[in-house]
Amino acid sequence: MDEADIRRAQRADLVLKDDLFKEAIQKLRDQAIEQFKSCKPGDAKELLNARMNYDVTERFVNVFDSIVRDGEYTKRRMIDAKAIKLHTPEHST
Repeated sequence: MDEADIRRAQRADLVLKDDLFKEAIQKLRDQAIEQFKSCKPGDAKELLNARMNYDVTERFVNVFDSIVRDGEYTKRRMIDAKAIKLHTPEHST
């Protein structure tokens, strides 16, 4: 994990905050919910399909969330490592 991970996380964060991305994800969620609502009660195949569509959308968003969290973790670790290095005896004079 390094600076590239941090940049990747920043890019993922920008995607998650992008209005067009948010609109597209919301539309996918709404479509899956509408599909679920319009299913006949005994139609297990269609209910499963609607659920899978919703789950795939959520997993897609979760990938971006995970990249952002990993980048934030990497950034904190790098900051902590620099702080520790600055406080070691060879750097304290």
